[in-house]
Amino acid sequence: MALTDNINAYYKLDESSGDAIDSVGSYDLTNTGSAAYAAGLINNGVDFGTTNTTKALSRASNLGITGYSASFSTWKKLAQEIPSSYYAIIHYRNSVSSVIQYFVLFYEYNGGTPRLNLYVNGTANYYTVTLGTTFHHFVVIRKSTGQYELWLDNVKVISSVTIGSDHGGAEYFSLGYNYDLNISAPGISDETAVYSREITSDEVTSLYNSGAGLQYPFATANTSAFFQFFN
Repeated sequence: MALTDNINAYYKLDESSGDAIDSVGSYDLTNTGSAAYAAGLINNGVDFGTTNTTKALSRASNLGITGYSASFSTWKKLAQEIPSSYYAIIHYRNSVSSVIQYFVLFYEYNGGTPRLNLYVNGTANYYTVTLGTTFHHFVVIRKSTGQYELWLDNVKVISSVTIGSDHGGAEYFSLGYNYDLNISAPGISDETAVYSREITSDEVTSLYNSGAGLQYPFATANTSAFFQFFN
């Protein structure tokens, strides 16, 4: 498949101010707290500041995803290594068969041992890592079975996660903030894609692009197409 197949929203975050424009459809994100824009991974990214603030880009919407299969790709550069508590990187909630399903990707202090927490329907799933203050690529994949995967810099670090009970609440998507816990992730987010399908490992590799990222409409040939040609 092409990287543009079943892509529901894409945020280049190349604006200079204001809301974040969806390059694919009509799911623009509201800029709360006057988040600024600054140099990102590719052109600009959205800058949530240097401390744990209330700045966010968000939308009360399922972004057109009505089933289980979905994928979320985003880049994040922290303003500082986490000193305590939690940083919320990405948050999504939607209704599947009339039941709310949700996840939040946190970076948390954990008593001095930083780790990622893919928090799915109230159940935590951990991966110990130190992110520092460089750009990292995160991909969350929700499979048709309802199971989740987390990829960090082209490596699958969490798979087949435990899923708790439904959370309730309205359908919602946010970069840089979690309204349930009122926490954000200071630093710059960039190049964020939302799919209504499970992207493949080859497509994760293409989006990572050796750490350089790849911007919609993905003019560079993707990895899966390369493999398909030579196999």
